[in-house]
Amino acid sequence: MMSYSFHSGNTFSLRQKVFIFLILYV
Repeated sequence: MMSYSFHSGNTFSLRQKVFIFLILYV
């Protein structure tokens, strides 16, 4: 997953992923 995100090289995508992770975690 991290590999894929890194490959994308998109700041927005990474931020969105983190946001989703946070929401899921909470």
